[in-house]
Amino acid sequence: MNRDGRAAYYVFLLMTMQLILSRLSIFSATNSPAVGVGYVLYLLSYFIPVFFYILRFPRQSIPKKHCINRSLPSGPDSVLYTAAALAVTMLAVRLNALFVIVLSKLGVNIRMPELSPAFGVSGVIFTVVFMVFIPAIFEELLCRFAVMELLLPFGKMAAAVVSGILFGLMHTNLSQIIYASAAGFIIGYFVAHTRSLYLGILIHGIINAYSVALTYAEALLPARIFSYGYVFLEIAVFLFGFYAVRKIFINMKGERGTVRENSATAREGAGNLSVLLSPWILIYIGAALAAAIYPLF
Repeated sequence: MNRDGRAAYYVFLLMTMQLILSRLSIFSATNSPAVGVGYVLYLLSYFIPVFFYILRFPRQSIPKKHCINRSLPSGPDSVLYTAAALAVTMLAVRLNALFVIVLSKLGVNIRMPELSPAFGVSGVIFTVVFMVFIPAIFEELLCRFAVMELLLPFGKMAAAVVSGILFGLMHTNLSQIIYASAAGFIIGYFVAHTRSLYLGILIHGIINAYSVALTYAEALLPARIFSYGYVFLEIAVFLFGFYAVRKIFINMKGERGTVRENSATAREGAGNLSVLLSPWILIYIGAALAAAIYPLF
């Protein structure tokens, strides 16, 4: 097996571990009298693949240029990256809603996942921990650390595109695939550019916190106040977010202009999307889509 095939195989292996354990966690949560079993399996669905990756690929075996580091860009840069990713994700949420509407017109009814806000101190803490912090940390460790490092030899763009698609499919829910893939792509691109794991966790956490905060606001505020506030908030998110996108890519263009790349580095930066056609990646895509479509029957 050549280097490219080996990388695709290990991506398949990690993502398949997560898929199997996550499906078991869903099954346990709905069928087991022991409520905690589902949560334990959910955590293990990320911990086991990441732990396996760390054991199989010690840090010293990863070329430095492909390492994702425990670092964070400067404060202003982190704000720009976060604002840009939030705006792109919210735009993808709107496109995702249109996708669901089109499917419903075709007779395919997909239920959008709904977050029921839990009140009281323990309820709020539980919601924040399991809806904001845990997904942000564990999903980033898998998709923007382990999987990203395996894909970076194919180039930044290829790593961002493939890890984004896998991230969307990982949710195994047709109502989430479009916006989750978009969020996975934009977070992955920024992580690949900065090599910062903490930036991915920060952006992911802010996106989750934004959704949770909106859910609580909708439950607590009068409908009219929430509607007006929501419209103004979304306009602000889009305006600042797309300003941030423009600023980021102007800065990236400036960096490319000041750093002379050799032809091999330039090709790597452009990316090699042929990894998407790897049999291992295609097998995972098929399995994840089957898991997403199965509940419709």
